[in-house]
Amino acid sequence: MVGVNIVILIILILLSAFFSGAEVALLSVSQVKIKSFLKENRKGAKALQRLKANPQKMLISILIVNNIINFSAAALVAVIAENKFGSTGVSIAIGLFTLLILVFGEVTPKSIAAANAGKIALIIAKPIETLSTILSPAVILLSSFTRYILNSLHLKTHSSFTEADITSAIELGFEKRLIEPQEQAIILRALKLHDITVLEIMTPENKIYSLSSQQKIGDTIIDFVKTSFTRIPIYEESPDNITGVVNIKDILRSLDRKDIDRTLKDLSSEPMFISSHAKIDTLLRIFQHNQAHMIFVKDEKGRILGLVTLEDVLEEIVGEITDEREIVPGTIIRVDKNTIIAHGETEIKKINRFFNTEIPEKYLTLSSLIYSSLPKIHR
Repeated sequence: MVGVNIVILIILILLSAFFSGAEVALLSVSQVKIKSFLKENRKGAKALQRLKANPQKMLISILIVNNIINFSAAALVAVIAENKFGSTGVSIAIGLFTLLILVFGEVTPKSIAAANAGKIALIIAKPIETLSTILSPAVILLSSFTRYILNSLHLKTHSSFTEADITSAIELGFEKRLIEPQEQAIILRALKLHDITVLEIMTPENKIYSLSSQQKIGDTIIDFVKTSFTRIPIYEESPDNITGVVNIKDILRSLDRKDIDRTLKDLSSEPMFISSHAKIDTLLRIFQHNQAHMIFVKDEKGRILGLVTLEDVLEEIVGEITDEREIVPGTIIRVDKNTIIAHGETEIKKINRFFNTEIPEKYLTLSSLIYSSLPKIHR
């Protein structure tokens, strides 16, 4: 009889190990991994998806069975010990059993399951789903009781996935070399869009390049060539009274039709406005919804404070976007045999290396050298 009881005890410990490992494996596998399994049409993926859709039901089912198993095993150990050693051996046997169940029924299976969560979850998903269905009445009863207690204590009954969790996941992916540095930077910057206001990225009103709405189309093409802009705001009476936006495409179409005497007002589109306190994630949605590229920023009194473009928002995500015609600070570009372009902020030591010259480096930049060489204006 003792031999039969020991066999039953071993089976109970193995079952305890199975359900302990199942708990960790099912909780560890991510929704992203499940979607990957579904795309690969892996066996057990659909059952796994259904289980993860109701994790509380899954967890309660496993805990019910595992606690029954552990309680039954403890009772069986007590019976075996009392029959073999008497009442004095029961406490010792229970202590040894606790150590046994801790090592072989908890720590070891959970460690194995954590290391192979995906594979194990696919294998056990269907049996655990069947078990959850069988235990549904008990699960519903326990869930209702648990929910009542949590509500009484004003505690949440579900876990929330925060921005901090996403950031931690991105940083972990970067540490594991699953994400490139540029990708990490872009994702983290995108997560911060709701923290940045339009006011922080706009071009101020005094730096807006605009044209009179009464200017003739034939006189405008030079302004587009000079600025390299594709869109230019227009105003009536004064630059702080923006009334529209003209697009280079419309200008070129009018020139093609010889409509050079029409005014910019005839070709302009209605300007769009946004509050200076709006966040740029909201601004991006407005750009997308309206297929717009330029929006003017207003304060509470309706005064124009500046303008913001789609490029401004994108630069907050991907970093500085440089036009192929734009001279970046610190660069030297050879245009042809006799022409070289250098930005004013280019360091003199770079100029010396490029031209093999020995200009004194007391002039830190090209602009400071030019400024010091200009004749002084006496007042």
